[in-house]
Amino acid sequence: KQISLVRLQEVHIINAYTRLKENLNKMAYGSYFLELISEVMREKEPQAPLFDYLLSFLQALEKSRQEELLSRLFEARLLPQIGWQPVLAHCLHCKQAPVASPVYFSFLSGGVICRACQSASRDLGEFQTLSLAALNYLYHMMSGEKGLTAQPTLGAELKRCLPLFLFHQLG
Repeated sequence: KQISLVRLQEVHIINAYTRLKENLNKMAYGSYFLELISEVMREKEPQAPLFDYLLSFLQALEKSRQEELLSRLFEARLLPQIGWQPVLAHCLHCKQAPVASPVYFSFLSGGVICRACQSASRDLGEFQTLSLAALNYLYHMMSGEKGLTAQPTLGAELKRCLPLFLFHQLG
């Protein structure tokens, strides 16, 4: 197998992201975004939509005052783009729409499980509880809805399940 090296001859900086570099917290979130994109991109395949997606979130991160919630939005909107969208509309087992809190997000199974089905399950370690409000918020985040109202309390709830789901999918 022959290895070919790519030689870079010239670079022009379009955006240096100086506001990110001035804030350690923003820099950490920006690094997290880069790492996630790096993990889901395939080598030697053009990925312009993912690159544009990353750029839009780095620009939003420079202006944001709610980095934690922005990172949940980044994760939620990344999932459908890479084909890992969890099932949120109905229970994975009984196929009924969840009607009462809490619902259980199974990062191993890739979706929600209603309270009745979770009670019948013997494996409690794979679930994270979510309120119906957080489940609906996650659904709207993933749908790409514009003008979504920031809800930090729901973002904190989603922090328990979205990263686990992503890390499980990434292996």
